[in-house]
Amino acid sequence: MATIPLPETIEMKISALFVGVALVLMIITTVLGSGAIMQFGMDSLGLGWTASFVAPRLLMLVLAVLLVSVFWNAAQVGSRMKVVLSILLFSACVGGYLAINLPYKVDWSRTGTDMGGKLDGNPIELMLNESQPDFNGLVMLALPNCPYCFEALPKVRAIKQRQPDVDVAVFVFARDSGRMEFFKEHIGSVDFPVYLITDRGFSMEICGGLFPAFLYYKDGKVVHNWAYNQFGYPAMDWVENRLN
Repeated sequence: MATIPLPETIEMKISALFVGVALVLMIITTVLGSGAIMQFGMDSLGLGWTASFVAPRLLMLVLAVLLVSVFWNAAQVGSRMKVVLSILLFSACVGGYLAINLPYKVDWSRTGTDMGGKLDGNPIELMLNESQPDFNGLVMLALPNCPYCFEALPKVRAIKQRQPDVDVAVFVFARDSGRMEFFKEHIGSVDFPVYLITDRGFSMEICGGLFPAFLYYKDGKVVHNWAYNQFGYPAMDWVENRLN
């Protein structure tokens, strides 16, 4: 039985419709699966933290541009209306992504303070030099009941898992070992040491009493310090590269 060929314009419209629907589905998947895409970039593609963080956002922009391009070629409206609708469509895609995946300034941060031996003889140096004299890596400072510290701990775990040669330790500022045990019970099993430190005056000196804070420690000294709002994905890449 012979088929009746469709006019070229109808074929083009149908093709554009299928492509448009496919792009919309891909955009929705990117919006809802941004974290999974980032994890795939790190685990399967071997990307760094920053590149993996950028990947779903870059994919979102590419898909939005393609969708606008399909709409531009298929829409049968005036040129001014095309411009307005294209801007609205692109804005809806990007705005929807940002609404679900709220950006934070800290995500892009690599700043901090070069300590340069300014804290010689501090309690952390004394404890690490005694227990782990060859320590070269990341120190996280925490409080036993700090929700932001619990939120940051998975990133610290991930750094250790991705780069086992990078040393990691957590120092918990607490008055007694009972509070320390509360912290340990809350975080569960970890593959790095957790130390108790009772010198609360030092916590104010090193991070102004704001937790978590992060230090890089090598050659027996604290060499760099990040406040809780400075330790973004570029800083994590830097730590994995041992500040090189």
